[in-house]
Amino acid sequence: MLENKKLLIIGHGRMGKWFAKELSKIENTEIMVYEIQKQNFQKSGNYVVTNDLRKVSEFIPTFILNCASLSNTINAFGDIIDLIKDKKNIVFGDIASIKNDVKKFYQSHNLRYVSFHPMFGPTFANMGNLKGENVIFISGSENKYFEFFKSFFSKYDLKIHSLSFDEHDKMMAYSLSVPFISSLVFAGRVDKTIVPGTTFAKHLSIAKGVLMEDTDLISEILFNSLTVEEIGRINSNLEYLKHIIMTKDKEELEKFLNKLRNNVL
Repeated sequence: MLENKKLLIIGHGRMGKWFAKELSKIENTEIMVYEIQKQNFQKSGNYVVTNDLRKVSEFIPTFILNCASLSNTINAFGDIIDLIKDKKNIVFGDIASIKNDVKKFYQSHNLRYVSFHPMFGPTFANMGNLKGENVIFISGSENKYFEFFKSFFSKYDLKIHSLSFDEHDKMMAYSLSVPFISSLVFAGRVDKTIVPGTTFAKHLSIAKGVLMEDTDLISEILFNSLTVEEIGRINSNLEYLKHIIMTKDKEELEKFLNKLRNNVL
């Protein structure tokens, strides 16, 4: 067990607030949040929020969890890294949805890290009941803090997975980019016409959920370097389906549908 934990959280957005609030409930845990947007040094619940780097420097954390948006993650680490005199005694963490840049950052600075990706968020997940949701840990994460966060997430009945940095980004291109792209393409064809029927309504509900996400989050998912490959595969299937429809080739359609059935049923 870790004792007298001093955790610095970077970012006080939706996920940063959630982690600060929930982690502050743990006994012998002191938390400070660094948020550049905050104007004054203040207390929020059981933790302190500041935009003053001098206060951060005086805090001397044992663990730093970066909850900034993906586009700001490395810059946010850059704000903090030069303040840390003894990097060997601090573990760095992130919740980035794409890991390529943080992998390079940890390696270039020779840092101990705990990198994980909570596969839940305020838009789709019920933050009051996360049972059955998922979190992915990156292999090579520092063991003590890996066990600490594994125990922390177990209280919410989350499913724990482990992948390498590269395996994670490849999976995100498949598991997030593909449904996001599909929903955006569907939304691009939708207008205000009221359409009866459950199939359309279900697709519309999913599309609305995606579009309710922050633009930053959507860009994080879509700007994965592997997303373009997935778009190529989607386009290939669309062209094939277009050919089947234009030629009214029922036999070829049966082959195509059977292939899809094998994929999902």
